[in-house]
Amino acid sequence: MSELSREQALKELETAHGISGEQIYLLPVVPLIEMLWADGVNQGDEVLLVYDFVSKHIALINTLADGQEVLDMAQAKTFLDPMIEDYPPEGLLRALRALANEVVFDYSDETSKQEMRERILDYCMDIAAAAVTHYPYNKRDRFVAEEKILLRELCEELG
Repeated sequence: MSELSREQALKELETAHGISGEQIYLLPVVPLIEMLWADGVNQGDEVLLVYDFVSKHIALINTLADGQEVLDMAQAKTFLDPMIEDYPPEGLLRALRALANEVVFDYSDETSKQEMRERILDYCMDIAAAAVTHYPYNKRDRFVAEEKILLRELCEELG
């Protein structure tokens, strides 16, 4: 985690990246999008996994809000589709992840934080394993080197 406070991270997310309001609730998906693009290709099965995570995440958010609809899939797609459909500018996802970590994990319930960390890492592993860029591949090449590097980085950051 960085030295930014939650408030500073929120301000930078809004001023530098235009992310505010209900979009903040979508920040946990940033590492998944990074994993999707780690090999340079957005493959169909990987995209489906990202949206599976998002769908479940939205349901959880709305449940935690006593059933009030805080966010819906249409809003999520508007926010996420540009990052999923086209390769994001170099460094954007890493910068978003650094800021997101200050916001996503800034609450006192350690159990909920750990569950979110595990859910993010589980989906990242699923995305990395979902598709390969070429066949045949060697026994140790199911995950490409870039995916392995990112996964180690995420494990270190998320604990």
